[in-house]
Amino acid sequence: MFFKTKKNNIIFWTISFSIFLGIFAVGIVYDFTIANYFFSKSAQLEDKTSFIKYFFNIYGMSVIVLPIYISIVTLVYCLTYQAKITKQWIVVINVFITTIYFLATLYLSVYSTYNDYHNSFNNYQLVVESIASCTILILVALSIIFIYLFLYTKKITKEIFNIEELAKKAGYCILYILLSLITINIIKIGVGRLRPYQVFEFDDSKSHFYYPFQVNTTSVRGNSFPSGHVHSSLCVFGFLYFINTKTKRQKISFWALFSIFSIMSFLTLLSRLFISAHFFTDTLFSLIICLFWFVISKTIINKMIKKDLKKQSLKSDLEKTTSFKEKGE
Repeated sequence: MFFKTKKNNIIFWTISFSIFLGIFAVGIVYDFTIANYFFSKSAQLEDKTSFIKYFFNIYGMSVIVLPIYISIVTLVYCLTYQAKITKQWIVVINVFITTIYFLATLYLSVYSTYNDYHNSFNNYQLVVESIASCTILILVALSIIFIYLFLYTKKITKEIFNIEELAKKAGYCILYILLSLITINIIKIGVGRLRPYQVFEFDDSKSHFYYPFQVNTTSVRGNSFPSGHVHSSLCVFGFLYFINTKTKRQKISFWALFSIFSIMSFLTLLSRLFISAHFFTDTLFSLIICLFWFVISKTIINKMIKKDLKKQSLKSDLEKTTSFKEKGE
């Protein structure tokens, strides 16, 4: 995926997982201490961290809609192309998907901004989160324009699409987001870990602190572990499936996007610590889950395609054999 040979990719991912799992193990030991530091210093750090925590609160909540929309529209294009559906139905389907996309973005950004202000009445927070909401809405508008110019006109590229390859890449992205999202929410519900700001509301905060995977069986439950905001920010890495790395220009585009996505995800991670919404291990385990499914999703799709092609080949051979026998008779 990142390198030409399978061996180098295996080495890269093995080292990556080892590093993050090692950091996660250390993080477990210092989880409470790190969270306590950010919680106790929140007033002192307010001026330095306020923009990051408010902006990336909205960014981390809503950015997931971008890769979901692009991959779904791309997959629909491929399916309707092969099925030869009329243009009227294609328009209806795309208008429906785009409407849901826009409404979901409004809910996750604008409504969340309003709701946060209603709870805090913090004017600075309102301004920063409004900027974040506007940024997301602009990205949404640009993504709608781009994907339709890219797929349905020759204004972005004049290349003839390999429909099967394009559908496969969209499948990678959708499966990656879906499986990581399911995993995150199953663990959230199952573990029920309290968020740092919930833990430190108690005088005996240490007794209400839970380690990762330590199931909270009390009536006071949370959904801190793992972080949904960090997961959302990492979903944009699904765009990398669509980029080829054959030419120098493509490689530059790939690594430029990789760098931008990494910085934005890191800032989202920091913002969750700054507002005491998550423990360090909450954010890091979301990263580990996303790394895992980013690699595995591609393998799953490729195996499914390989299995389907094998079935088609056997079916074709059987039909040829039957036809040959009938002619012989």
